[in-house]
Amino acid sequence: MIKLLMVTPNAIVYDAAVRLTKAALPDVEVIQTTSKDVVEAVTKSMEGCTGIVVARGNQAQLLKRHVEFPVSEIIFSGQEMAGFVKRACDLVHHPHPKIAFVGFHHMYSDVENIGELAQADIHIHYAGNSEMVAPVTENAIRNGAEVIIGSENACEYAAAKGIPTVFVDESVDCLRDALRRALLAMDAIRVEQRRTVEFTSLLNYSFDAILKLDAKGRIEIVNTVAENVFHCPQEQLIGKKFTELPDMKISDMVTKTMTRQENLYASVVLIRNERYLLNIACIDVQGQNFGYILTLYAFGTVDTMQETIRQEHVQQGDQAKGQFSKYHTKSSKVRQTLEAASRYAPFDLPILIIGEPGTQRLRLAESIHNESLRRDKQFIRADLSVMPVESQTELLFGRATNNGLMYNAHKGTLYIQHIELLTQESQHQLLNVILNEQYYPPKQSKPTWASVRIIASVDEDLEQRVQQGTFSPVLWARLMDYCLRLPPIRECPEDLPRLIDEAITEARIQTGKPAVFTPEAMKLLLGYSWPGNHRELQIFLKKAFLLTLTNRMDVDFVSQLLQLNTPEKAMEKEQVLVVSSDEERELRMALSQHHYDREAVMAQLGISRATLYRRMKKYGIKQ
Repeated sequence: MIKLLMVTPNAIVYDAAVRLTKAALPDVEVIQTTSKDVVEAVTKSMEGCTGIVVARGNQAQLLKRHVEFPVSEIIFSGQEMAGFVKRACDLVHHPHPKIAFVGFHHMYSDVENIGELAQADIHIHYAGNSEMVAPVTENAIRNGAEVIIGSENACEYAAAKGIPTVFVDESVDCLRDALRRALLAMDAIRVEQRRTVEFTSLLNYSFDAILKLDAKGRIEIVNTVAENVFHCPQEQLIGKKFTELPDMKISDMVTKTMTRQENLYASVVLIRNERYLLNIACIDVQGQNFGYILTLYAFGTVDTMQETIRQEHVQQGDQAKGQFSKYHTKSSKVRQTLEAASRYAPFDLPILIIGEPGTQRLRLAESIHNESLRRDKQFIRADLSVMPVESQTELLFGRATNNGLMYNAHKGTLYIQHIELLTQESQHQLLNVILNEQYYPPKQSKPTWASVRIIASVDEDLEQRVQQGTFSPVLWARLMDYCLRLPPIRECPEDLPRLIDEAITEARIQTGKPAVFTPEAMKLLLGYSWPGNHRELQIFLKKAFLLTLTNRMDVDFVSQLLQLNTPEKAMEKEQVLVVSSDEERELRMALSQHHYDREAVMAQLGISRATLYRRMKKYGIKQ
């Protein structure tokens, strides 16, 4: 409750104040009391409330010294003071009388002009407190004052000395002005109260422990979380120096920071054997220190917050889609790779996937993640082929404005594509993650914890780069411990019919065309080596459906499109194979499947060596 209280020792003033407030301000309380009892009376009347007290003279000074409420003093205007001087002159029956005002600072207006108009010698004598009123009055009398104008104490002392007095009683205008200023102050108090409530609510709804210190490091404000952290109510914390709180261990850096009036970020403190991160912000206004804002949050809170952020990454798309269950293969090589991958998946082993472009290395990496214990966490991709070399380390391991992909992958999986492009610095950082579960963000001396599953892929032999000195032999050895090789399509001819059927189905859906391939065109597709593997196959068939003008794509259409599809260098290596018969197709598939092992091919086809060579020559297959 906000309360406005007016006090006065004078009965006439009391009656005037009651009449004034009753008509215009019914919520204002007016009490009459002596200066001896004013502090007790005001304390009792304002119990349980906040607000402002209107008083004058000695009573105002007493209240300022002994109560916590703001005091609005009644100030006499020049017109009122001129009236007091007129009454004083009437008490002295000779011209140019010596008149003295006795009171406190801010009680009287200027009297220079009043003295000239009244043809009187007027002086103001100020007392610092109520005990000084009598000595100040005595001094005024010694200086020749013939009339004393003042409050009750000054008038009583002067009267005892036989000096005429004029009591300064307030007029209605004086009271009205004092109340108006008090009401303005009340409005300011209300605004400040509302802001304080809003600020306190904000502090108490914070997940961090927050403390406001003054410039000397003493606690002024404490939120609810801070009370829980220190196991102590705010009443016992306020007024204490933060650096001297019991059950807390801080580094010398904290003390030095506050001595130097600087900011501090993420310093570790120990409170009741629990670790917290402490931030200190210095409140500096134009070079003047107004205190500090401190925040404390537990390491468990940090982990929870970071986990929430990472979970949002998963929900927003940083998740793996590949599944082992969706693989359908007849190839023994592919099955062997998938079986090894599924056995590695549940363990946090670094894995290197080796395969030519287009062999769906990403799909395998996603499948491993989805079979791991991290399946519910984020799957972060880092494609080094699209990262600028000069900023690669910062993008992977963080910088001032970005935490980096490794940070985002914490507790999840980081899939690094084209790992052969890692810079020397990034190689050392990655090795530190694999060996020690930590790394050093650029330009930082403290390591960052990183519980990350590393899966990498490459389309070439890294050993050559190791021999050339461009790739760490230790990192290479670690990655090769659990290496998976994805065979190209040409080594899995038994899967080709299914892959073509799946790609055709997808192309029909995407293009909306029901076109089909003629049997001869299908033989041509089955006999092609597909050097670009799955990606080339899918793109080629989608392109075929987009370009065809009929619903039947024949061998000429496919042959022409294959030649356009094959880059010049690839054509030198791999010629477009037009299969003329089932016999040729059967022979080529057997040779490819057994890597041109003649004995295995003869056993599979049930033919002699001479027949094998004759057929190879017939179909232009190099021996």
